[in-house]
Amino acid sequence: MSEDADFVIPWDESRTHRGTNAHHIDKVRDTLRNLAPQLGMRFERPDGEEFERRSHVIWEVDYGGRYPPTSITVEAAMRPVLRPARRAPMLTMLRRRLVEPYRDARCWALDADEVSAEKVRAAFTHQSPEIRDFYDLQLLRDSGADFASAEFVALVDKKLAEVGHVSLADAQPSFGLTAAQQRHLMGPGFKRLESVTRLDAPRFDLNALLVWFDELWGKAMR
Repeated sequence: MSEDADFVIPWDESRTHRGTNAHHIDKVRDTLRNLAPQLGMRFERPDGEEFERRSHVIWEVDYGGRYPPTSITVEAAMRPVLRPARRAPMLTMLRRRLVEPYRDARCWALDADEVSAEKVRAAFTHQSPEIRDFYDLQLLRDSGADFASAEFVALVDKKLAEVGHVSLADAQPSFGLTAAQQRHLMGPGFKRLESVTRLDAPRFDLNALLVWFDELWGKAMR
């Protein structure tokens, strides 16, 4: 199985110069390079797979364990941040005695609405759709996230425009997923999701989620 970690580096200036981009992105690379040996991980390609003049890089970090070989996909990208970031506590699943020395640790996190907007954009624009994006949308929906207000739709439209995608109003129903893509997500993609969710978690219903969003955004009859 694999897990994923995403990092957004706030950046409102040009990304046309590879050297400038690398200066910022490579800080993530150097952190991975330092942490990997300490955590028993294999960091085979330190420079990762780069896109957009190194303003967007993906690394695969492998590690062993009791189960088949596992990996973490680490993705870092320089993107405009449209809402003020917030300083949030770093919550972990470690036992109290282990986490006690770090109880005051904080990190910068995206505004909650911007997180939702990023997930909507990912669901519409990933060339190879990922089941985790849709599962995350359900978790956000179940937590009461705003997906319908005029302010949120405007935020999504800005996010979509950044990557040259049409506005939410003009987007295809069901996030533009073809029937074949939906079958893949609920086949191999679903098995991958099951490997990282709780055994007692309710079964994820992708079709119900797609119907819910189509009705919310007035696309159900298209």
